[in-house]
Amino acid sequence: MKNKKANNDDINKFGRQVYNYQSKDCNIKDFYFSRIENQLTGKLISRNIEIQCISIKDMIKHQKLVDQSLMLYLEKMNKEAKNSECVYNASFSVSYKFPTFISNIESVVLNTSTSDKPYRISEVKTLGAYSNMEYSCWNVLNNKKIQTVFKGQYNKYSSYEENYAFSQVISLFACESSRNPTTYITAPMVLELAEHFYNNELREDKKTSFLKLSSNLNTSLLDEEEELKVKNELAKYEKEIEVLKTRSKTIKMCFEYYFPMAIDKAVSGARVTSDKLNKINNNKYFHQYDFGRPNINKEKELEEKNSVLKQLWEDTFPDREITELIKDWYDIELIGE
Repeated sequence: MKNKKANNDDINKFGRQVYNYQSKDCNIKDFYFSRIENQLTGKLISRNIEIQCISIKDMIKHQKLVDQSLMLYLEKMNKEAKNSECVYNASFSVSYKFPTFISNIESVVLNTSTSDKPYRISEVKTLGAYSNMEYSCWNVLNNKKIQTVFKGQYNKYSSYEENYAFSQVISLFACESSRNPTTYITAPMVLELAEHFYNNELREDKKTSFLKLSSNLNTSLLDEEEELKVKNELAKYEKEIEVLKTRSKTIKMCFEYYFPMAIDKAVSGARVTSDKLNKINNNKYFHQYDFGRPNINKEKELEEKNSVLKQLWEDTFPDREITELIKDWYDIELIGE
């Protein structure tokens, strides 16, 4: 077993290293959205881009430039808003086109205010809230398939269902990692746990517990209170075993239970994390989503979820390092700190 002492700071740093791994090739002067100089009128301004990618590494490089462009645009809008004492909104859409599929459109709205900090709202409508997201597409994929495509290797005979599923997967990675680059670590952790639970021991553990409880109910002399308790436990196990019968239901359960960005108002907590790491004055950790208000309480909740997920992942895969995860999913080699 490897000696792993990674903490939340480590996974937050690793996520931002992935986000910034091609920083030297990025030019902040490159604008992905054409600008209207001195023509902000308060009306809705629309910008739409589709970016060609071969691998997820291509997407990550473009993603940072898109985020930088949006930040510069937001800064410009804010200056205009202050000068004119008006509120401005600008809408954009971003999608990433791969050889066999295209990410679902990410809608971005930039907002300024006379009384609050300028902020960004990004949304992929085909994803929605994690409790209501459509997970059935995950039934046609496994982690090996996702990793292969992420590295730029495609099956030209892939089905419509697979290509649709990849559109959903890449959309989740693109949108959530812009909000919080730690997603580049936590999303694969969730998917690896889900696949492990679906294929291996959790199902067997639940079945064993279920059979044991069933035996107690059928053969033991229980009083009314004990019998009710056992029946409630049986109902719980039956539900969880049913969930684990399909890959999509297992993934849904894991994202809802373990994925940090599934919490309410996670972005406001991620702002605090980014602010802290940006003060290190090291470009390999730099990230800024917008100028919106950070929320320390949400950051604490986010970090608690990070801790639970990281500990479960390390306990489940004791010989696996985060640097190996990064290499397997993104074909990026990073050196642990």
